[in-house]
Amino acid sequence: MNRSRELEILERLRKGPVPVRSWPKALEAVLDQLRVSGIVTVGRVPGRVSPHVIVQHSDSLGQRIARLQPPTDLDSCSVRGLNIINAGSSKRGGRLPSLMISCSAGEAVTWVDAQGNALQWESPSPAFLKLLWHDERRPEATPRPTGHVVLVENRDTLLHLPARLPAALSGALVAYYEGWLSDRLLALLVCWEGAKIWLLPDLDPVGLANARRIAEALPDAGMLVPLLSPEIVDQYGDETIWRENFALVPALLPWLERQDPPLRDLFALLKCKGRGVEQEYCLAVPSTVLEPVELRRGRSPD
Repeated sequence: MNRSRELEILERLRKGPVPVRSWPKALEAVLDQLRVSGIVTVGRVPGRVSPHVIVQHSDSLGQRIARLQPPTDLDSCSVRGLNIINAGSSKRGGRLPSLMISCSAGEAVTWVDAQGNALQWESPSPAFLKLLWHDERRPEATPRPTGHVVLVENRDTLLHLPARLPAALSGALVAYYEGWLSDRLLALLVCWEGAKIWLLPDLDPVGLANARRIAEALPDAGMLVPLLSPEIVDQYGDETIWRENFALVPALLPWLERQDPPLRDLFALLKCKGRGVEQEYCLAVPSTVLEPVELRRGRSPD
């Protein structure tokens, strides 16, 4: 049942009789309930030929309308709860105004509020991860990290990467962003003025597209580039993840040509082999070197 449509027709009924032919077919069961309960009847009104729905007990109708009204305190109400009330489904209507980011490690990271005041927030561990909740309705309430932050797109990497970070990033906060960098996450990262953002993506067209988005949004962002040999790519590369997203590559070429050799050379190797390498490879082979590389800006035509 669509609660918003029911509320609309009942509000109209409270103002006066409603032609039966105007009653929504999807709400015929509601009309039957109202008739059985004696709240309304169907009959003729003076000057009209067609039958109308006529209110018999306005107080009972008002009580039903009140039960259908959405909460007035929208700032604290569940968005998906409101979707159910207004549209009959949690998936239809407004999107969630919150962004949740899982974090691990971060011993060398400090936290501040929106005014720059220091906050006490113990460092997470693999057994007790932190969940950073960013509410777009109250963005000033979100703590902000100061120091190195490494973004990863897989949960397994979130848990195991801290022990594999290069010495220069020891104690960095590792944050899990779930595969694709959303506009909302990028907007949040821009507000983290005291953080140095590093990206460790899957080494495929999607991961490289994410690196470019980071570079365009954050002028001082970097990437952890695994130094891979042709033999490693032959042995552990995946043709499918490269082929399925190859349509992203042409737009990336001008930007990749501006990057420093470690990233530029890695892309050339992956393109030559036609294979992508998932970031979890770095966890399986401890000897893999993760080279911190600054990302260069320079928007290329799409």
